Amino acid sequence: MDAPALLIETTPSAIAMQPGDAPLRLSAVAYDTALHPLRARVALASLDTMVARVDAEGVVHAVAPGRTALLARLGEASTRVAVVVGARDTAASDVVRLDLVPHARYQTINGWEATVGIGLDDCDTVAVERYRPAIIAAAVRDMGLTRLRLEVPSGLEQRVDLFSRRRAGTLSFNAWKDVRYRPVNDDADPFNADPAGFQWGWLDQQVTRTVQPMRDALAARGERLYVNLQYVDFTLGTSDKTFLHMKAPEEYAELIEATFAHLYETYGWVPDAVEATLEPEHTLYDGADIGRSIVAAAKRLARHGWHPEFIAPSTTSVASAAMLFDEVARVSGVRPLVREIAYHRYQHVSAPALAAVARRARRDGIRTAMLEHIGADIDELFDDLQLGQVSAWQQYSIAYCSVSNASEGGSYFKFDQRDPTYGSLTMSSSARVLSSVFRHVRPGSTRVGIVSRDSASADAIAFDTPGGTVVVARSRAGARVLVRGLEPGRYGASIVSRLGAADRASESERVIAVGTDGALSAAIPRRTVLVIYPATDSVRASTARDSSGATSAHSTAHP
Repeated sequence: MDAPALLIETTPSAIAMQPGDAPLRLSAVAYDTALHPLRARVALASLDTMVARVDAEGVVHAVAPGRTALLARLGEASTRVAVVVGARDTAASDVVRLDLVPHARYQTINGWEATVGIGLDDCDTVAVERYRPAIIAAAVRDMGLTRLRLEVPSGLEQRVDLFSRRRAGTLSFNAWKDVRYRPVNDDADPFNADPAGFQWGWLDQQVTRTVQPMRDALAARGERLYVNLQYVDFTLGTSDKTFLHMKAPEEYAELIEATFAHLYETYGWVPDAVEATLEPEHTLYDGADIGRSIVAAAKRLARHGWHPEFIAPSTTSVASAAMLFDEVARVSGVRPLVREIAYHRYQHVSAPALAAVARRARRDGIRTAMLEHIGADIDELFDDLQLGQVSAWQQYSIAYCSVSNASEGGSYFKFDQRDPTYGSLTMSSSARVLSSVFRHVRPGSTRVGIVSRDSASADAIAFDTPGGTVVVARSRAGARVLVRGLEPGRYGASIVSRLGAADRASESERVIAVGTDGALSAAIPRRTVLVIYPATDSVRASTARDSSGATSAHSTAHP
C-alpha cells in the first residue's frame, strides 16, 4: 500500500488557452514524504467549469474567457493549476502568443549574487584601487547585484600572518593560495578562541574594499545587501591536512563564531547567511560532517542573538545536490536551520536533477539557489528559475583584470590594468543580458506564470515586482510575439543583444503604452532578449506613438 501523499506536481504548472484551441493534457504525480512517486491516480477537477473543464484522464478544454484553477488532489495532498482562458485574438499564425497567468505564483526572489572578487589578490594593486569605485558603482547600478558571497578560507585560523607577507610582496600569490586552506588550530579547546590564532587581514581587505562599499551603495538606494559567509576548505590535491574543521564540528563552530564576532566588533553587522562549505566534492567532508557542523555553529551563534540562514550543500554537480542535501538533513536538528538548497552548475545538469532539488525545497518550505557557474548565461538562468525554482543566482565574481572582454563569464566586469587612464571597465556580453533581468526584478519579486503557444520559437519568464509586471522573452532564431495579460499603463521595452563579444552587445530601450486589451506586440530579433517592465523616469526613451500622434492602445515595440 502506498504511503500518504505529501505533495503533487503537475505538468504543465500553468495553462493558457483560447476557446476553440485543441485540448491539452494535464499530468499529475503525487510524492510521499520521502519524495518517492506514488502509483495512485490523482483526482482532477475544475473550480469553474464555465471557464475550463478537465476530465479524469487530464484532458483540458477551454470553455469561455476567464480565470480559474484545476484542483489536483490525492488524500490530504493537493495543488492548484492556474488557468487563463483568453478571448480569441486575430494575431497572424506566425506570431507567438505569450499569455500571462498571474495567479500561478512560484518562488520569491531573494537576490542576485556575486563572489567578492575584484582582483584584489592577484591584479595590479594600483589599477584595482583606481577602478574600484567604478566597479562598485557599476555592480549596484548597472548589474543590479544584491547579494555577495564573502569567503572564509579555513586557513584564517593560523598563528602566522601570512597575508601580510603576501601584501608586502614576500609571499607569492601561488604560495598564498597553497596555505590559505591549511588551517592551524588556535588551541585544543574549541570553546576558547585564542585571538592570536586567527588572522583577519585578508577578510578585512574584502570587507573594506568591496562589501562595505556595496552595503553603503545599496543603502543609498533604499535597498540592503545580503551577505553570504562561505566557508572554504579545499584539499587542492593534498591529503596531508592534519586539522579539518568539519571533522570536529565544535572547531568549525568556533571559527564561524569568531568570524561573526570579528565582523560585528569591527563593522557593526553580521552576515545574513552561512553557506556551510564550498563544493564538498573538493573537500574531505560528507553530509553528516556538514550537518553536524551546521547544528554546532547555529547553537554557538544563537548565544549572541545571531540567527543566520544556513545554505547547503553547494555541490559542483546538480545531480549530487539533492542526494547530499538528504544526507545533511538526516542529522538531528539541521532541517529547520537550512533555508536554501544550493548547487553549482558544473556537472550532471539535467531537468530531472533540477526538479529533484526544487522538490526538496517545496517539501521543506525553503528556497533553492544556483550559486556558481563560470560562463552561465541567460539560458541557464531561465532553466534555473523555471526548473530549479531558484530564488538566488550567481555567475561568479564581480570583476577581474584582463585586456580582453569578459565574454567567457568568469566575472561580470573586466578592466584593463594596462590602460594609463584607468578608463577601460567593460561589462561582459552575458552579464549585459543578465543585468536586464537583475535590474528590473528586485528582491521580493515573485515569479508568475506565462505560457508560450510555441516555446520552440519564443518563450518567457515573468515576475510580479513591487512596481508591476516584468516579462523577459527570448528567441534564438527571431520571432514576433504577442504578450497578453498586462495591466494597462506605460512600460519600458528593452531589446538586449546576446552576441558573443562584449563590445558588440547592445541594448535599446523605449517607453510604450499598453491599452485596455492588455496586449503588447513586439519583434524579437535573432539572439536577443526582450525585457518588458513598468516605465520609470530612468528609462532612456520616448513614448511610442502611432501615426496620428496619439499613444497607441494596442502597443507595438520595435527594436
